[in-house]
Amino acid sequence: MDILSASTASLACIRRSSYVQLIAELQDLIHTNSKFVSLEEQVTIFLYSCVTDLTLKHIGEQFQQSSDTISLYFQKILVILLTQLLYSRYVQLPTREYINSSCILYSAVQISTFDHSFVLSI
Repeated sequence: MDILSASTASLACIRRSSYVQLIAELQDLIHTNSKFVSLEEQVTIFLYSCVTDLTLKHIGEQFQQSSDTISLYFQKILVILLTQLLYSRYVQLPTREYINSSCILYSAVQISTFDHSFVLSI
């Protein structure tokens, strides 16, 4: 699938090395591919959803998956990232300097993806 090519990291606004490291971390925690969706695609769905703020329908079109599948894997990766092991290691509140006037969030959690390059708005 072309969405998982070398442009995956830029599509999800994350450094390629961080993306690879995140996938490796999840594999170490025994998270694997599903029958039809690879772990890499699951993570990319999650990151792309957070970055673009598109509807499930539009993200489903991008990944050639149903809205239900997009929702399922978004929730799966979110729950994994919120487990105590990963949360305590990689999630931190953003600094005041990080949130600027162009980034208005009601509440924000910074996903520290090894290079502090990703913000998840909840």
